[in-house]
Amino acid sequence: MKQQQANMYYEQGKMFFSKKHLPEALSAFEKAYELLPNDAKVNDGIGRILHYLGRNDEALDCLKRAVDLNSVDAGTYYLLGYFCHKKHDFDKAIKYYEDAVYFKEDFAIALLNLGICYYETLQLGKTVVAMEKALKIGLDSGGVEDAKMYVRLVADLINRSF
Repeated sequence: MKQQQANMYYEQGKMFFSKKHLPEALSAFEKAYELLPNDAKVNDGIGRILHYLGRNDEALDCLKRAVDLNSVDAGTYYLLGYFCHKKHDFDKAIKYYEDAVYFKEDFAIALLNLGICYYETLQLGKTVVAMEKALKIGLDSGGVEDAKMYVRLVADLINRSF
């Protein structure tokens, strides 16, 4: 009964989120959380809404809790990587982006950001590999241009090193 009711609130939250009704989505996810506080997808849902509402510290806590509860959602790991990346905590960002790609191999934007973190930590060989994978997957046109730029930058740095 409790699980069924929590699932109903969770589905409502997803529906509101898809319509960009963020306060309603948050309310529905919070009702699901009251019933199932140890559910990874519920914590993830709350974290994503909080992120969109600009409440990033709270979002980070929820997303970390989702990971601790064994979330296998690549998007959860991507957002954690994104938060760490913004804080210039590249080692953690790399770990989370790598986890995102582990759970979803064709996650182009995660590969792109992983490549950027590799570049920023001077892991040039890994940068090229990540960027090439992102290019092969086929990001939207703006993303592909970003990836091409980073690949060219890395190639220039490698050429200057020799």
